[in-house]
Amino acid sequence: MDIDKQEKLKTEAIENLHKSLLDNIDNFDIEIVTDDCIQARYRDRTDGEEIWVDVEINQWDVIKYNCTIVEWSNENEILTPESCHDCDEDCRFYRKSGRCGITDKHVTRELQKWQPTSDIEAKCFAMTLTVGRRAKEESCEVGISHNHLYGVYKIEATTTDVERLLTLIKARSIIFDLYRASKNDVVKY
Repeated sequence: MDIDKQEKLKTEAIENLHKSLLDNIDNFDIEIVTDDCIQARYRDRTDGEEIWVDVEINQWDVIKYNCTIVEWSNENEILTPESCHDCDEDCRFYRKSGRCGITDKHVTRELQKWQPTSDIEAKCFAMTLTVGRRAKEESCEVGISHNHLYGVYKIEATTTDVERLLTLIKARSIIFDLYRASKNDVVKY
């Protein structure tokens, strides 16, 4: 196993993937994070996506791509007392005292909806694929020092074929919509 050869293969794989992502997905900030990892991130006021790809080289110099894609929306925010900025009379948690009435019981119930108990897994065409739901913590967009919880949809995939990886990344919205439909979740358009 030639370490220099593997490092060269990894560097070429990362650079080629970086170029392919720049050519194939719009409106994302795409950067090489480490010598074996690329991140693409999109965020606007109501939703966002992250794509992470790690590259590994095995002892036979085969390149393996490990990809994680996460999609979230403000509509799927799991409200907590810390993240409820402006609890007012229109909020279902508003109390006459003027304080937010979100309880731990509510937060726990909402978190349970996003647990990874309903993942769909597949092994096909030189790729393993898992699609599911998770809870994800994000820092506050308003600049207040606390985090928000979101219910997110997540794809995890492993493949040795960069073209299949790029096809997966391009088809991610369709995969998320199929998953949501299979779970009777609201399909967003």
